[in-house]
Amino acid sequence: MDPWIDGVRRVLSRAPSGTLSFSELLDELRHEGLGVVPDSGRLLRAVSGRGDLFRILRLCRGPWSRPGFGEALNGGGDSPPGENPWILLLPTPELGIGPGEPFLHRIRIGLVEWGRSVDEHSPASVARWLRASREGIRASIAVAGGQLRAG
Repeated sequence: MDPWIDGVRRVLSRAPSGTLSFSELLDELRHEGLGVVPDSGRLLRAVSGRGDLFRILRLCRGPWSRPGFGEALNGGGDSPPGENPWILLLPTPELGIGPGEPFLHRIRIGLVEWGRSVDEHSPASVARWLRASREGIRASIAVAGGQLRAG
């Protein structure tokens, strides 16, 4: 398997909700120590090509999705211009060992299953899923006693 795809899987498998924005994912890959992260557009295409492992959810739909519009929203990060999609790891997460783990596992499974079926053509549906994912991250961190990272 491609080492970058494997790195993306590892990072997302550690994320409390199984999902991160592309810019957060790039930051986490840098922390992995894999060396220089490849061109972000190339990495996003490689991840997009693995529909068996990942789902890409883009937030900007409609006239506001024109190239360059999202750069200000993205803080000019490494994601392709005008785009900071959310990457969702599709395989069912493993149940970990430890206090609170069954609760964390249920949150994660629910968010992954919802993410699999969310209507990506509906900005409201994607926004609701994203808001729930962010709340799931906060709840997971609270249950883990602040010992989890968001990614």
